[in-house]
Amino acid sequence: MNGPIAQLVALALHSNAVLSGGASSQFLNHNSTAQFCESIRFVRVEKSWLGLGKSQEVEVAETPDAWFGYLKGERAEEVSVRWQTGTNPEVPDRMLAGFVGGGGTWMLVIRFAGGRYERWLARWDVGDKDRKDRKIWRVTYGCVLANRVPPAPAISSTEAKAQLKKALVEIHAFSAKYQCEGFTQCFERGLKALAHEPGAEGYHRDLYPGHELANVSDLLFACQHAWVFGGMGSWNDMGFDGADGQEYNRVSEQLYRAIIAAVPAAVDEYVGTVRK
Repeated sequence: MNGPIAQLVALALHSNAVLSGGASSQFLNHNSTAQFCESIRFVRVEKSWLGLGKSQEVEVAETPDAWFGYLKGERAEEVSVRWQTGTNPEVPDRMLAGFVGGGGTWMLVIRFAGGRYERWLARWDVGDKDRKDRKIWRVTYGCVLANRVPPAPAISSTEAKAQLKKALVEIHAFSAKYQCEGFTQCFERGLKALAHEPGAEGYHRDLYPGHELANVSDLLFACQHAWVFGGMGSWNDMGFDGADGQEYNRVSEQLYRAIIAAVPAAVDEYVGTVRK
């Protein structure tokens, strides 16, 4: 998974930990998904009186830790992660994953007491790009929808693991056949992560607090290694002709779909564990 997805996942998992009685974590200063962020704030978009004039952003929390407290105060019960397909039917989401706003839409879904749900999306803006500490990103999460419609259920972590393993085995074989060495190694590390092999951890090892949960960490580490979808120089930038091209498209799409199913499944697995 890329940086914005990893941060979305980390916020969901840390939120659930706090809602289940855990302590806040100084997320902005210490979490690996925030290391290049100047700020991470949370807003509601409100219309002006009588709907006249421009909408405005009203800040509800200036930091992730303040947002965790805000969720507790608002009687939030659960935070999940969901993905929604993009709006371009002519281009697969995986081919747009390297572009701003492409690759489908990832969101935080919050369930509150009483059966109310909110969807929150992230916006990443560049601040001072010359900062020596490289904290150039100003990230804003905004509530874009509030209703009583629950999100579609995620698949089980067991099913997600099986789907991701199948996808990685097949794309690994294709990559090895054409000697795509760097990518082949990524897929191999993903398979090792799914098998819970030592040394197969992903870059972001602090996506959730507390002790290791095998199914959760295996899926999230594997998704980190397997995310090869981007712009120039990525797996998307390759091309094959004829039957090989058809197989490339098949195994690529299969892996992308397996990842976007595995991430919500891992988050839900964590939620089910911490709420026991």
